[in-house]
Amino acid sequence: MEIEIRDITPEEAAPYGENADIVLTGRKAVVFTDADGNVGRLYMKEEDIDLLGKQYIAENSTLEYSKVCEEWFPKVSWNAYKNDPQRNPPKTIDVEFVCDMEGECTEIWRRLDTGGYLMRKLCNEPFARWLVCRERQGWWEDGARVRPNITFRHRKQTEKVRYDDWNETAAYSDTFNPNFREG
Repeated sequence: MEIEIRDITPEEAAPYGENADIVLTGRKAVVFTDADGNVGRLYMKEEDIDLLGKQYIAENSTLEYSKVCEEWFPKVSWNAYKNDPQRNPPKTIDVEFVCDMEGECTEIWRRLDTGGYLMRKLCNEPFARWLVCRERQGWWEDGARVRPNITFRHRKQTEKVRYDDWNETAAYSDTFNPNFREG
């Protein structure tokens, strides 16, 4: 994938009308061209461009054609960046089960190292979102997602979280452990 990073032209800003300044401030045009000559355009935040870098963006992007819009749309994947073990070193955290949240497919766990609490939200598929949480007035309140490359351990069972563009940091089918709670 070839990319060009440049300022947004007045012609590109025109469709946004009076909102152009609000919507496009702090962004650059990133023009993607694939091996077949298909072209797509994305207006990325300058801070994201600086963080990821031109080479990463070029190597971790795809172009998808929309029949509805009749144009090519680029997607930049953050997977390799977020799951990089240098950036987010692997870590194991021992946890113990606290309780189920009534009427929800959600479990509360306590970290054995810090005593802090975690929320494990389950779905109908092999997937679990892990969040930091706290108890407030008799109810568990969710907070930030945990970072990628953390393995939670309950006795002999483990479950690892990783980042995926689909739903950010969670235990996906390849790292989800249906027997985690049994320990």
